[in-house]
Amino acid sequence: FCLRHELFPAAHHPTDSFRFRADLRSMRTSMVHPGSELPGKASYAPIEENEQQQPKGWRSSTLIIVLGCLAIGGVMLARGTFADGFGPAAIRGASRDKIVQLDDASWEAPKTGPLNILFVGNSYTYGPAPFGTTSLNNLPRMFKVIAESLGNKVHQEEDTVGSCTLFMHRPSVNPEGCKDPKVCQKIDSPRVNGSLQCTIPAGIVVKPQYSPCPQRLERSKWDIIVLQDYSTLPSIQTARESMYYPAIDEYVKAAQTMGSEPDEKKPLIALYLTWPFLGGNPPGPSKDTNAGCWPFGQQDALAANSSGWSKKVKTEGCLSYAIALGVASGLERGADLLIPAGLAWEVARGSPEIDPSCKAKVNKEYGSKPPLSSLILPLRAKNSSYVQWSGEKGYDMFRYKGPNYTSPFCDGCNVDNHPWAKAMYLNALVFYAVIYKKCPMGAAWPNGQTVDGMELPVVSAEDAKTMQHLVCDVVMDNMDVWWKGH
Repeated sequence: FCLRHELFPAAHHPTDSFRFRADLRSMRTSMVHPGSELPGKASYAPIEENEQQQPKGWRSSTLIIVLGCLAIGGVMLARGTFADGFGPAAIRGASRDKIVQLDDASWEAPKTGPLNILFVGNSYTYGPAPFGTTSLNNLPRMFKVIAESLGNKVHQEEDTVGSCTLFMHRPSVNPEGCKDPKVCQKIDSPRVNGSLQCTIPAGIVVKPQYSPCPQRLERSKWDIIVLQDYSTLPSIQTARESMYYPAIDEYVKAAQTMGSEPDEKKPLIALYLTWPFLGGNPPGPSKDTNAGCWPFGQQDALAANSSGWSKKVKTEGCLSYAIALGVASGLERGADLLIPAGLAWEVARGSPEIDPSCKAKVNKEYGSKPPLSSLILPLRAKNSSYVQWSGEKGYDMFRYKGPNYTSPFCDGCNVDNHPWAKAMYLNALVFYAVIYKKCPMGAAWPNGQTVDGMELPVVSAEDAKTMQHLVCDVVMDNMDVWWKGH
């Protein structure tokens, strides 16, 4: 009766004990003090004075019912005896079909303590330095600069390995306390001290700029766990099915476990949508250098088993579309939100329209309703003055590799596929806008300051302000998509 009573519409989700308890608290408060609202909780509109639909004394009767339900429910929660697997014991053993889902639309970042955020990914997250410099274009620290300049404390950590796949970061292949050198390697590097006892699988190449420590996932409490795969991998159907989806499934399960105990909050899983290579997928074999990160063969081998992938993504617009749908499809595996950084890149660069035949081929991989079907891609800025990196000016979005570097991505240019400082700042702004659901106008930018022991590069004030305008112009209008994936 308590669970199905019309007073508790949120209780029709029997696996969500946390939201149910919050709704009980909010409903009890609104009945005692009509119109009141608990901070950060669901609110219920009070009955207007002139509405005579309820019999006299209904508030007292209802309050008695609610208090009785609270008492009975408390006992049942403690004993784990609710039907349909409801209760802490059942939640701990929940299958993938019974994942506890928070009401993402009502999620808010912490108002007092810091936002605890873990970034899992590769060089598109840690941000390798351009030619002639040593400052990393580090996404987590740029995000922290933005958030803290706007009054939001942030605690950030990384688990990053260059040219690696999300599949090899999974907790199941990186258990705590591994000591067998045939299975794992201990990390002792400039960014990860050996005293931390971090390990990664044997055979993966480690460089000084990486920050590999998969064990960080389960050593701390997180509000958000950011997942970034090898950029083009989610665009390959066979790679999605064999590597991307299993990795997301495992992180979702880990987040579920973290949130299954009373008074513990389930971390949100955020999917970092990256950008296409300049000019589309380059001809010739891919140059994936970290073979230990590709247990089923490198990208070329996976693509060979995915019908016509290399032809399909020849153009930059088509590769961008394929990456976007591939990454966003992870929302159907239980991830909570999408960070559309790559789509913001396309806006900044004024990308051309996507060939309809390309869209049709990519859409076909996802059945009747492809991801992001409510959007018209590529997105467009409402104010064209923010589109300042079209054509060859777009080279300035990518990392300069020096005068002797021959780029496979463009004729006669010296850039690769990594973001330059201004472009990584754009990524960080998109993260802020989606996570905090606020326009980041007026935020600080990287200007050579030291953040969490790392010196950041310099972004010009003009570029920073243009990027802020662009994000407010494009990202804020589609918040329901980024949080729900419609």
